[in-house]
Amino acid sequence: MIGACIVDTCVAVKWIVLEADARLAARLQAAELHAPVLLHYELANALRTRVRVGDIPASAAQRGLDLVRNAPVALESTGTLLDAALALALAINHPLGDCVFLALARQRSLPLVTVDQTLLRKARRDLSGIAVLSLAEAVA
Repeated sequence: MIGACIVDTCVAVKWIVLEADARLAARLQAAELHAPVLLHYELANALRTRVRVGDIPASAAQRGLDLVRNAPVALESTGTLLDAALALALAINHPLGDCVFLALARQRSLPLVTVDQTLLRKARRDLSGIAVLSLAEAVA
């Protein structure tokens, strides 16, 4: 089990929505967790999508957002991360939002834990100096 890490939105969604790897995501909550403030905005949007497609009711989305807002995740400002995130996004041709999490991982010298296989593959192939772990690897 990893001691400290950056956690991305895909992992946080699994704390709320019972889907594959939800149990692994719950185990990760025992670690020291960090994320950019962007986590709450992305999570709210992901939960909105889950309500729209019928995966969860609106009340569960609100409870889930409240749960994560009160979770012991140290939130970091994105202000100092944007330049680095843009450089990373351009380097791996990936959305800026995900690259904010990568930039925080680089800045804090902590691994990023994700279930986003595209991000995992691109980061491992095209970046050095940033550890990116799958959820399964982080809780093993």
